[in-house]
Amino acid sequence: MQRLIDNQRRIIERLDRLERTIAQVLEFVRPKGQDLDKVAGGKEVLLKVPAHLRKTLLALFDLGEATATEVAPKTGRTRGLESIYLNQLERMRVIEKHRKGRKVLFRLAKYL
Repeated sequence: MQRLIDNQRRIIERLDRLERTIAQVLEFVRPKGQDLDKVAGGKEVLLKVPAHLRKTLLALFDLGEATATEVAPKTGRTRGLESIYLNQLERMRVIEKHRKGRKVLFRLAKYL
């Protein structure tokens, strides 16, 4: 019984993280001064992000700020592939990147 309760708790935590990620991504796509529900596409925008990028985005959300090397184990992909995906998300302005010494760190973008 305790195992079922623990599994349910983990599912609820993951759903909460997903809701926070969706809210942050939707903040990015919302035009200034407009209600999201009145914007064409609205909440479906996150669904338009390809699944491979969504997986990277969720991993980055869990980590907060990370390098491609740190994101790769969470997604089960290589560092090189994660670097490509993180740079795609950065070009889409969903995340930001900055240098700290020799490391290139990525984090969710702060917009609007």
